[in-house]
Amino acid sequence: RDRCSACHHRAEQQVAIAGTLTDLAYVLRYLIPLWVLCDPGDIGTHVEQGRQGAGDALLFIYDRAPGGSGIAEALPPLTYALLDAARERVLRCDCEAGCPSCIGPAISPQPERKQRVISLLDRMRQGT
Repeated sequence: RDRCSACHHRAEQQVAIAGTLTDLAYVLRYLIPLWVLCDPGDIGTHVEQGRQGAGDALLFIYDRAPGGSGIAEALPPLTYALLDAARERVLRCDCEAGCPSCIGPAISPQPERKQRVISLLDRMRQGT
């Protein structure tokens, strides 16, 4: 029984991690165009779950134009500014559980979604 509980807990953690990265991708997709002067539709995002049970995941942000248009190359020097802007946007949004102005619409109210994104941004900014 304890083994089932542990597996379920790990599975829930992985879903939460992927969900938080998806929420972060949403806000970044709409902030990046303010710095690189493109349309949000020019930016693609993809969240990839890491190894089973490892609790890691990856967020890919890419240029959707075939062959690229330079967006991906422009992002690395803007990383910290984008992380700070994303945190500020999510923190200052008046919604309780996510909305189209910050991390995306909530299917069901989950106020912890916003806090997870803010916590992730804090850890990313600190390099941990």
